[in-house]
Amino acid sequence: MEIDREALLNRFLRYVQKDTQSQEGVEAYPSTAKQTEFLKELAEELTSLGLQDVHLDEHSYLTATLPATTSRKVPVIGLIAHVDTSP
Repeated sequence: MEIDREALLNRFLRYVQKDTQSQEGVEAYPSTAKQTEFLKELAEELTSLGLQDVHLDEHSYLTATLPATTSRKVPVIGLIAHVDTSP
């Protein structure tokens, strides 16, 4: 499988341009509507990329599964990130 580096770069640049900065003093999670909207966009994108079990819960934890493409026993990895960043 060949990676489309330009598409990957464009996706990354689109992500880092999102204003998902948290709002100080807010007790809700996430603390802004912009964070929630970005997570919804990510969920849609993960689904369109073919990931399975895409789920955004009431605490704004977004999870998804990328099934193995081999029948060999290989280690499982997890990727973790958060959206409360500065614009």
